[in-house]
Amino acid sequence: MSHMLSDVLEKELKGLRPELSEEVLEGLLRDLSPSEDLPSEVRRAQEEIVIELALSLFDLRLGRTIEGDEVVGLDSQIFGIVRKLRELYAKLLSGQLLYSKGRILCRLEKNLVMDGKDLSKGDLLLVEVGIAFPLVSAGYLTPYSSTTVN
Repeated sequence: MSHMLSDVLEKELKGLRPELSEEVLEGLLRDLSPSEDLPSEVRRAQEEIVIELALSLFDLRLGRTIEGDEVVGLDSQIFGIVRKLRELYAKLLSGQLLYSKGRILCRLEKNLVMDGKDLSKGDLLLVEVGIAFPLVSAGYLTPYSSTTVN
Protein backbone atom coordinates (compact mmCIF):
# COMPACT_ATOMS: atom_id res chain seq x y z
CA MET A 1 0.00 0.00 0.00
CA SER A 2 1.20 3.52 -0.70
CA HIS A 3 2.04 5.18 2.58
CA MET A 4 3.65 7.99 0.60
CA LEU A 5 0.43 8.73 -1.26
CA SER A 6 -1.61 8.81 1.94
CA ASP A 7 1.03 11.14 3.46
CA VAL A 8 0.74 13.50 0.47
CA LEU A 9 -3.05 13.44 0.74
CA GLU A 10 -2.90 14.11 4.48
CA LYS A 11 -0.62 17.12 3.94
CA GLU A 12 -2.94 18.35 1.20
CA LEU A 13 -5.93 18.12 3.55
CA LYS A 14 -3.99 20.22 6.07
CA GLY A 15 -3.52 22.88 3.37
CA LEU A 16 0.24 22.35 3.02
CA ARG A 17 0.03 21.58 -0.76
CA PRO A 18 3.16 19.40 -1.06
CA GLU A 19 4.82 19.63 -4.46
CA LEU A 20 4.60 16.58 -6.69
CA SER A 21 8.01 16.73 -8.32
CA GLU A 22 9.43 14.03 -10.57
CA GLU A 23 11.37 12.67 -7.61
CA VAL A 24 8.24 12.48 -5.44
CA LEU A 25 6.30 10.77 -8.24
CA GLU A 26 9.08 8.22 -8.73
CA GLY A 27 9.05 7.56 -4.97
CA LEU A 28 5.29 7.09 -5.04
CA LEU A 29 5.59 4.62 -7.88
CA ARG A 30 8.35 2.67 -6.10
CA ASP A 31 6.19 2.61 -2.97
CA LEU A 32 3.36 1.11 -5.01
CA SER A 33 5.29 -1.83 -6.40
CA PRO A 34 3.12 -4.87 -5.69
CA SER A 35 4.17 -7.44 -3.15
CA GLU A 36 4.19 -10.88 -4.70
CA ASP A 37 3.70 -12.36 -1.21
CA LEU A 38 0.14 -11.08 -0.97
CA PRO A 39 -2.90 -12.92 -2.34
CA SER A 40 -4.32 -11.42 -5.52
CA GLU A 41 -7.55 -10.34 -3.74
CA VAL A 42 -5.51 -8.30 -1.26
CA ARG A 43 -3.47 -6.70 -4.05
CA ARG A 44 -6.68 -5.76 -5.91
CA ALA A 45 -8.14 -4.24 -2.74
CA GLN A 46 -4.95 -2.23 -2.23
CA GLU A 47 -5.08 -1.03 -5.84
CA GLU A 48 -8.66 0.18 -5.32
CA ILE A 49 -7.65 2.08 -2.17
CA VAL A 50 -4.72 3.69 -3.96
CA ILE A 51 -6.99 4.75 -6.84
CA GLU A 52 -9.41 6.32 -4.33
CA LEU A 53 -6.54 8.18 -2.62
CA ALA A 54 -5.26 9.44 -5.98
CA LEU A 55 -8.74 10.57 -7.07
CA SER A 56 -9.24 12.37 -3.75
CA LEU A 57 -5.91 14.17 -4.17
CA PHE A 58 -6.82 15.11 -7.76
CA ASP A 59 -10.21 16.47 -6.69
CA LEU A 60 -8.69 18.57 -3.91
CA ARG A 61 -5.99 19.97 -6.16
CA LEU A 62 -8.39 20.61 -8.99
CA GLY A 63 -10.63 22.64 -6.70
CA ARG A 64 -7.72 24.65 -5.37
CA THR A 65 -6.36 25.22 -8.88
CA ILE A 66 -9.71 26.49 -10.10
CA GLU A 67 -9.82 28.82 -7.10
CA GLY A 68 -6.52 30.30 -8.32
CA ASP A 69 -3.88 28.59 -6.17
CA GLU A 70 -0.38 28.53 -7.63
CA VAL A 71 0.40 25.32 -9.50
CA VAL A 72 3.91 23.82 -9.42
CA GLY A 73 5.65 20.56 -10.27
CA LEU A 74 3.71 17.84 -12.02
CA ASP A 75 0.49 19.71 -11.23
CA SER A 76 1.52 22.62 -13.44
CA GLN A 77 1.50 20.33 -16.49
CA ILE A 78 -1.75 18.56 -15.68
CA PHE A 79 -3.76 21.44 -14.27
CA GLY A 80 -2.43 23.79 -16.95
CA ILE A 81 -4.47 21.68 -19.38
CA VAL A 82 -7.49 21.87 -17.08
CA ARG A 83 -7.19 25.67 -16.96
CA LYS A 84 -7.03 25.85 -20.77
CA LEU A 85 -10.13 23.68 -21.05
CA ARG A 86 -11.91 25.78 -18.45
CA GLU A 87 -11.13 29.02 -20.31
CA LEU A 88 -12.16 27.51 -23.64
CA TYR A 89 -15.43 26.30 -22.11
CA ALA A 90 -16.16 29.78 -20.77
CA LYS A 91 -15.44 31.35 -24.17
CA LEU A 92 -17.74 28.84 -25.87
CA LEU A 93 -20.64 29.43 -23.50
CA SER A 94 -20.19 33.21 -23.54
CA GLY A 95 -20.40 33.37 -27.33
CA GLN A 96 -16.79 34.45 -27.84
CA LEU A 97 -15.95 31.56 -30.17
CA LEU A 98 -17.11 31.33 -33.76
CA TYR A 99 -19.52 28.41 -33.39
CA SER A 100 -21.87 26.74 -35.85
CA LYS A 101 -23.76 23.45 -35.68
CA GLY A 102 -21.57 21.83 -33.02
CA ARG A 103 -18.28 23.05 -34.49
CA ILE A 104 -15.88 25.90 -33.77
CA LEU A 105 -13.65 27.72 -36.22
CA CYS A 106 -9.96 27.07 -35.51
CA ARG A 107 -6.56 27.72 -37.05
CA LEU A 108 -4.18 24.77 -37.24
CA GLU A 109 -0.91 25.45 -35.38
CA LYS A 110 0.95 22.28 -36.46
CA ASN A 111 0.75 19.97 -39.45
CA LEU A 112 -1.75 17.21 -38.76
CA VAL A 113 -3.49 14.29 -40.44
CA MET A 114 -7.19 14.38 -39.62
CA ASP A 115 -9.77 11.99 -41.05
CA GLY A 116 -7.12 10.76 -43.52
CA LYS A 117 -6.43 14.27 -44.85
CA ASP A 118 -3.07 16.04 -44.60
CA LEU A 119 -3.63 19.44 -43.06
CA SER A 120 -1.04 22.21 -42.88
CA LYS A 121 -0.18 24.76 -40.25
CA GLY A 122 -2.31 27.85 -40.82
CA ASP A 123 -5.31 26.00 -42.29
CA LEU A 124 -8.73 27.10 -41.04
CA LEU A 125 -11.06 24.33 -39.93
CA LEU A 126 -14.53 23.91 -38.51
CA VAL A 127 -13.90 21.28 -35.83
CA GLU A 128 -16.41 19.43 -33.66
CA VAL A 129 -16.31 20.79 -30.10
CA GLY A 130 -15.41 17.40 -28.59
CA ILE A 131 -12.44 17.08 -30.93
CA ALA A 132 -11.41 20.74 -30.79
CA PHE A 133 -11.08 20.94 -27.00
CA PRO A 134 -8.31 18.32 -26.63
CA LEU A 135 -6.53 19.59 -29.77
CA VAL A 136 -6.58 23.15 -28.43
CA SER A 137 -5.22 21.99 -25.08
CA ALA A 138 -2.45 20.07 -26.89
CA GLY A 139 -1.49 23.17 -28.90
CA TYR A 140 -2.61 21.88 -32.31
CA LEU A 141 -5.47 24.36 -32.75
CA THR A 142 -6.20 27.96 -31.85
CA PRO A 143 -9.89 28.78 -31.80
CA TYR A 144 -11.06 31.92 -33.52
CA SER A 145 -13.06 34.20 -31.32
CA SER A 146 -15.46 36.94 -32.20
CA THR A 147 -12.61 39.37 -31.42
CA THR A 148 -9.84 37.59 -33.41
CA VAL A 149 -8.16 39.93 -35.89
CA ASN A 150 -5.70 38.77 -38.59
